[in-house]
Amino acid sequence: MPIDFKTKNINRQDYYKILRRCIIMNGYDGTHLSGERAWADFKKNVKVTVIPVKDAWKYKKFFEHIAGSDKNFSSEMPWGKAGMNELIWAVNDKWNPLGFYIRQNVPPGMHEGLHVLYQRVVGTGHIHYKTTKPPEVRNIGQRGPAATVIVHDNWYGFRTKLKMWISWGLFIYLPLSIPFIPIKKARMMYDI
Repeated sequence: MPIDFKTKNINRQDYYKILRRCIIMNGYDGTHLSGERAWADFKKNVKVTVIPVKDAWKYKKFFEHIAGSDKNFSSEMPWGKAGMNELIWAVNDKWNPLGFYIRQNVPPGMHEGLHVLYQRVVGTGHIHYKTTKPPEVRNIGQRGPAATVIVHDNWYGFRTKLKMWISWGLFIYLPLSIPFIPIKKARMMYDI
């Protein structure tokens, strides 16, 4: 499904490219072109909606059915919500020639995109956490859904990231950090 942008000022092509690269890199399972297949599956089956963070409550109908959506959301900081085959990505809808906003908007969207990717690929069977850094974990060995455990262990604990450079004008490139835990690595780490 195409990405549904409800924003007015951001460069849609850049956000599409970043999401695509994140899914391709993290979708690698050790087989030839597995990342590309993961992206094709993601693009075909996952509904992605990008909304402005300031007007998030105008778009509540898009995410009110997702678990945990009854909580208050920031109207300043970017955030995201992931459901089965669905990604809601709230961004600062501002264009900045120095790229500050894109660097702030990308991590929450990629984090939630990985939840959706892992739900589709490894499922939600329960596995053990490897770190105690995620806020929902009280002790090592606590169990949780695979799609949450893998992403949160990396996001809060291991903090493995991939630096990606995007073109921002004629000879200007911006570094972006995206979470990086390919499926192949996750399967080895968690015995799934």
